[in-house]
Amino acid sequence: MKILIAPYILFVDIGNFIWYNKIKKVVQRIGVWILRYLLERKPPSMPMPFFLLIIRREFGLEKYIILEGNVTTNTLYTSVLHSLRDYYRCEKEVAPVLDLTKVTFIEPEAIPLLISFGDYFSRLYHSEIEIDMEERGPLQNFLINIGFLRYTKDEKIYYFANDYMKNWLYANRDIHKIIWMKRAEEYSDVASIADLEVRRTYLSDNIQKNIEEQCTRILSDTHKLPENLIKYTIEGLAEIITNASIYSENQSYAYLASDKFGTKGSVCDCGVGLEYSYEKQGKKCEWIYNNDDIMKNPELKNFYLIMEIMNYSYCKHRKGERCNLWTVQNDFTTYGGSFKIHYGNIQVIFSSKRCRGCRKVSYFNEEGNRIFVADDLQPCLVCLREGYFSNQNLAITNYDVAFRGVHIEFEIPRR
Repeated sequence: MKILIAPYILFVDIGNFIWYNKIKKVVQRIGVWILRYLLERKPPSMPMPFFLLIIRREFGLEKYIILEGNVTTNTLYTSVLHSLRDYYRCEKEVAPVLDLTKVTFIEPEAIPLLISFGDYFSRLYHSEIEIDMEERGPLQNFLINIGFLRYTKDEKIYYFANDYMKNWLYANRDIHKIIWMKRAEEYSDVASIADLEVRRTYLSDNIQKNIEEQCTRILSDTHKLPENLIKYTIEGLAEIITNASIYSENQSYAYLASDKFGTKGSVCDCGVGLEYSYEKQGKKCEWIYNNDDIMKNPELKNFYLIMEIMNYSYCKHRKGERCNLWTVQNDFTTYGGSFKIHYGNIQVIFSSKRCRGCRKVSYFNEEGNRIFVADDLQPCLVCLREGYFSNQNLAITNYDVAFRGVHIEFEIPRR
C-alpha cells in the first residue's frame, strides 16, 4: 500500500509546486503594475517612499529592469545600461529580468545591442536573462519573425516561457532576419593560417559570400538601392563583421532592415575592445599616449582611440588596399547617410550633413577619381572635436556608463 501512496504524494507535491509558481507569477505581475502605477505618479525629485521599497522587496521586484515605449540604442545605452549596472552592484547572484510588457517597438538597429547585453550579463551571472513581455502582442510577433526568440533561447542568452515562441499573428517579410555570424575559430581552416592578414582575407571572403546570400534580397527589396550602393553596403557589412569576428574574440551580431524610407544596419559584439585588439596586432595606440587633451578631458580617450583606428584604415586605403572601415564610412556619408561607431563611453557620428563634400581629407575629381589631400585624419579629428565642444552634440556623444565591445550603426536614406 505504501508503494502505491508514495507516487501519489509525489504527484500531488509536484502539482502544488506548479500551481504555486503560477500564482506567484500572477502576484508578481500585479505587483509590477502597482509599482509602475505609483512610480509614474511620484515626482522625480522625491526619494523612493518607504512603502514602495516594501512593495518592491515583498513582491521580489528589485530584479525587474523595466523598458517602455520605443526602445532605441540610446535607450539601451542610457536607462537600461544604468539599471543593469546598478542592479549588478547590489546583486551578483540572481540574474535580472527584462520587463518588456510596456514596450511598443524595438528599433532594428537596437536588436544586436540588446543581444550583446544579454550575452554579456548571462555570462556574468552564469544564467540566462529572463524576458517578460505581453503575450500575443505585436512585439512578440516581431521578435519571433526576425529569429530573436529562437536564437537567444537556443544560445542560452535569454530565457522566456515557451508560449512566447508561438507565432500567432502574421508573418513579417521573411527576408528581414538577424544575421548570426560564426566566431573566427569556427571556420574549419582558420586555425591553420598563421599570418593575420592572410587569415583576415580568408575570413573576409567567406563572410562576404555569406552576406551576399543573406543581404542582397534585403537591399533589393522595396525601393531598391542603386547597384553600386548595394555593392558598397555588402562590402561594408562584410568588413565590419570580419573585424568583429577576428579581433573581438567573441560572437558578433548584425541586423539589416530595408523599407521605403531607407536601409539601416547594425553590428555589435561584446568582445575585448578596440585598444586590446589593435595592440594585439603589434601596433601602438599612439594618439592616446602623452595626449594633453586627454589629460584635460579624460572622457575623450575613447574618441581618440576610435579616430586612430579610423586613421589606420584611411592610411591603408591611400595605399590602394582593400575596402575597410574608412571606406565604408566615406561611402555611406557621400551617399547622404550616416555612420556611427560606439566604443566604451563614446559614440562618434559621421553624418552626411557634416562630412559630405568635405575636401580637407579627400574628394572626387571630375573624372570620378578620389584625390587624397591629407596624410592622415587629423583634420577630421579636429572637426569632430570642435563639434563636441561647441555644444552642437552632433559629432560625439559621451555616455555615463561604458559597455565593452564595439557597436557600429549605419543608415542610408532613399533618394
